[in-house]
Amino acid sequence: MKMGRFRWPSLGFVLLALTWLSMIVFLAWGFMQPDLDVAWRAHQQVEHLGGVEELTTEQLEAVQRSLERHPQLVDELDPQLVEAARDPAL
Repeated sequence: MKMGRFRWPSLGFVLLALTWLSMIVFLAWGFMQPDLDVAWRAHQQVEHLGGVEELTTEQLEAVQRSLERHPQLVDELDPQLVEAARDPAL
């Protein structure tokens, strides 16, 4: 039995596959939580909801990345947030 020649998929199929892949990437990107949002929620948790003893690692890293990207926030930073972000293990 002879093997047939390899045929590439049609342009329509390739466009359909790229559209689905683009949609999946866009939705994955859209469901990610921005660092500034995580930092704001940590600030709200510390300031308005009675505080926490320590921030989680994810919250601490998000606050640090937010402050690196937005240095103007350093002037407005709440001292309670800094206290909650301290990790005694460091």
